[in-house]
Amino acid sequence: MKQLFLFGVLGLMMGTANANQTLENPLPIQYAEPAPMGEPVQAQPVKLEQTKYNTQLHQRGAIYLGYAGSNIDSIYLDEDKNHHGVDIGYAAEYIDNVNYGVGYTYQASSDWEYSEVYAKLGYRFFERNANYGATSLGVGYVWGDAKDYDLDTEYFSVPIELEFGHYVQPNFAIYGTLGYKWLFNQDVDLCASGECASADGLDELDLDGLTYKLGMKYHF
Repeated sequence: MKQLFLFGVLGLMMGTANANQTLENPLPIQYAEPAPMGEPVQAQPVKLEQTKYNTQLHQRGAIYLGYAGSNIDSIYLDEDKNHHGVDIGYAAEYIDNVNYGVGYTYQASSDWEYSEVYAKLGYRFFERNANYGATSLGVGYVWGDAKDYDLDTEYFSVPIELEFGHYVQPNFAIYGTLGYKWLFNQDVDLCASGECASADGLDELDLDGLTYKLGMKYHF
């Protein structure tokens, strides 16, 4: 019995000694470094897709067709100075914002009718979203005749125009123009009562007036 008691006391003493040693010498704690997480992720800017309209010809062709009108002043047009007709043509870009074109116009009033072929050089000065603005200067040849008597005329023309348009589709636009045209007389032939007379370059027969158009344009 004494031996058991001694062994028990001895066990308690050894346990207490081990506990004190543990408190005096605590177990070392190892702090692990976190694993590398790679390169930081950079946020990429979000690009919003926008519909691009072909307001620039980019050396591609375009055909246009529309209504053409003018208010031409003349000494032999009595009252009706308003002319109405059609305008058709082709245009292409030469360099950035600069384009050239050729066209044909037919217009008539109650007194007089005329046809014109022309060439023009244009500059696009405005472009935003699906809208654009342009101006042009041209030269042309005009021939016409009166409806009530035998009078034929020929002119050299200088038209200027201001054009604004809107693209309803990437390659399809509607447009309107407002301009002014000078017509310099080159030849006049008049026949009456079996007699005919002609004259070249009469300044008194020079014409000028407002022009306006409304049409559509297709790029291809």
